[in-house]
Amino acid sequence: MRKYVPCELAEKDEMTHSERAGHDYAENLCYRSRRHEKCVQEWYDEIKIYDFNNPVFKKKTAHFTALVWKETKKMGYGQAKSKRGITYVVVRYTPTGNMPGEFKENVPKPIKKRRSSPREVETNNSNLPQVHAILVLLTFFLLFKTRSKW
Repeated sequence: MRKYVPCELAEKDEMTHSERAGHDYAENLCYRSRRHEKCVQEWYDEIKIYDFNNPVFKKKTAHFTALVWKETKKMGYGQAKSKRGITYVVVRYTPTGNMPGEFKENVPKPIKKRRSSPREVETNNSNLPQVHAILVLLTFFLLFKTRSKW
């Protein structure tokens, strides 16, 4: 990712996708005045409204599907703070995800945990350990960058 992309957003104080997003790479954007490490969790939380029985592109779940897209090989991350104190977060993924006709193969269903007793509540346990690693790493970078004096 070009180093200055988040800086451009912070300078403009406006969140807009780049012209090449969706062509050369997938791109998730977020801005927050505080707790910007929650951006990644907000993207992942779109899983709650994603319809795994109808695996197609929907704008409301595009951050989630880009984040977990199985065919993604590279990820770039950047953040910058505007004069108003708003932090802009940009994450890019290549090759481009969210491709029509490829959702079923690239956004797998979570695995349901089997109940060991009738009283135990059934919960979802994701079969995407790499996604959890990405969440941890991105959150770590966001927290570290915020607390450092760079």
